[in-house]
Amino acid sequence: MSLLRPIKSFVEGIDVLMIPMEDLYNIADNLQQSLSEVMIMALQEGIWPESLVRNYSTISAEQQISIIKSRVVIVGLGGLGGYLASLSARAGIGNLVLVDGDAFDFSNLNRQIFCTSATIGENKASVAAKQCSLINPAINAVVWETDFSIENGMKILASSDLVMDGLDQISTRKTLLSISSSMNIPLIHGAVRGWSGQVSIFLPESRIDFDHIYPENSSRSPVPSVLSSAVAIIASIQIQEAIRLLCGYPLPNMNKLIFFDGEAISFHKVNLSSGI
Repeated sequence: MSLLRPIKSFVEGIDVLMIPMEDLYNIADNLQQSLSEVMIMALQEGIWPESLVRNYSTISAEQQISIIKSRVVIVGLGGLGGYLASLSARAGIGNLVLVDGDAFDFSNLNRQIFCTSATIGENKASVAAKQCSLINPAINAVVWETDFSIENGMKILASSDLVMDGLDQISTRKTLLSISSSMNIPLIHGAVRGWSGQVSIFLPESRIDFDHIYPENSSRSPVPSVLSSAVAIIASIQIQEAIRLLCGYPLPNMNKLIFFDGEAISFHKVNLSSGI
């Protein structure tokens, strides 16, 4: 594209062609195209948008394009979901569907990244969409100010590449997995309690489900203790797995439960096909 005027940047000891964000905005205006479309055009020419240039060498331009084109659903925008949304926006995920019927209150301040004294009383998904657009102006954020359910699930997940679990209710998680599996959409589960947490990947072809993790009669306390540090760690692992999946990397943790022990600062994995 003749309008592209790249400059050189320096990442991992390598010269990289980069285009400033201001130039991308101007090109998008001149061509009457979206910012994400212009970013994709630049990457196709081997030119990295300034906001994504530090992803260079960790992922390829083709993989970054896949990330920009992807549509990811995050269900639950509280503790885990807030971090998932923020990290998704920073990774360059181009289309986010944000689902939560709840509003922020003061008890959320200890662990929910988008909860501030200024957002108390506001819907969590709506606040997340606004903040993600500030992080990544190229993002297309769709907001559902409602709880996920059997009735609306298929409509929410339509045309999505991936679902991220930011929920805290086991019953809703099971509904989410049932619908995502029926629609052949991968789901990345995360959960946190106290110092610790867990992550698991559910692919449509897998026969693993939440019954392998949660006993039939298990339930969570309606007011669990959760530390923000554990939330951030688990959400980060979920995003690592999401990026690997969207980039087409192998998924060695499929059918496994990754457990993080925050008191010992250690990880261990359980093969779910063998039971816990």
